[in-house]
Order: sequence, then structure tokens, then C-alpha cells
Amino acid sequence: MNARFALFGEVLITGVAVAAASLGVVTALPAAVAGAGHLRRHVDGEGGGLSTAAADFRTAFRRLPAASVGLPVLAALLAWNLTAGRQAGTPAFVACLIVAALAAITVVRLAASWTPDDPSPVRTAIHHTVTDPAGSALLAGALLGTVAVGWMLLPLIIIAPGLLLLASLAVHRRLTDPGPSPSNTATRSRVRGS
Repeated sequence: MNARFALFGEVLITGVAVAAASLGVVTALPAAVAGAGHLRRHVDGEGGGLSTAAADFRTAFRRLPAASVGLPVLAALLAWNLTAGRQAGTPAFVACLIVAALAAITVVRLAASWTPDDPSPVRTAIHHTVTDPAGSALLAGALLGTVAVGWMLLPLIIIAPGLLLLASLAVHRRLTDPGPSPSNTATRSRVRGS
């Protein structure tokens, strides 16, 4: 099977699973964490199926109780803020959209970067959002693309979590794996040339 097609399938399955597990509202963040962990293991070629994802879900639910409850509250406040901003005029609405986008970017960064041993994962996600503007811009593009796809064909919104988590993993990997250094690239070029 083609590796790209397999990844596409995992993203679709993960999106549906995360959407279904998020129906409990306070389970949305642990579901996203488990989905990101599943996609990370798939990309890295590690094993782990439903039981591993379920263990990730339970661990995240235990370790992130305040954030799990706070996420739906934050979403409700942002929805109310967007409604109020729309009534206040275009500049206020744009400002509210930017705040909502930054909150969504921080949440998907939290899902991608979460580890059980991080003492303050929310602070880490906020730090990455602020100190990596290029990565935040990439995730803003992913959010915009996901909203556009959902707007054009509403049933596709069910796979949106998988798409956003894959984008967040790519951005996070960009931060943690800086790639080959120039000296390593030069060494590889010399080895190939000889």
C-alpha cells in the first residue's frame, strides 16, 4: 500500500474518531491529544492501535482536567465574542476572529506537543504560539483551509480534526527536528561524489 494513501486513511479515521470522542464536550481536548499521538506513531512507523490511543485519552483526561473543562468554556466565550464583535462592526469582528484563531492554534499546538511529563503543557503551547509566528501562520492557513472545506461541503467537517492535528504535528516537528545541518549536507554531498 502506498505510504501517502495510508497516511491519508489514518488522517480520515483519526478525524472521525476525534470528532466522535469530542461529543462529550469536556472530552474534546483529550481526544485531540490521543488523535495527535496516534498520528505521530503512524508517521514514525511505531505500532499502537486503538488500545494505545485509548490509553493516551485516559492519561490526558487525568492530567489535563482544568484544560479539558476550560476548552468548552473558552469556545463558548469566543463564540459569544464573535457574535458581539460582528454586531460592533468590521474592525471589532476582525479582532475577535484573530483572538479566536490564536486560541484554536494554541489548542492544536497543545495536542501535538503534549507529553505526560510536561508540568505545564498549556503554557508550553502558548509559548510555541507566540515565539513561532511562522508556525502559527502555517496553522492559521490550515484552519482557514479546514473552514473553507467544511463550508463548501459540510459533511467533510467530520474529518477536520484529523487534518488540523496532522498540520499541527508537522509544525511541531518543524520546531523539534530542525533538519540536516549545512555541515551534514556537505558531508553527504562529498560521500555521494566519491
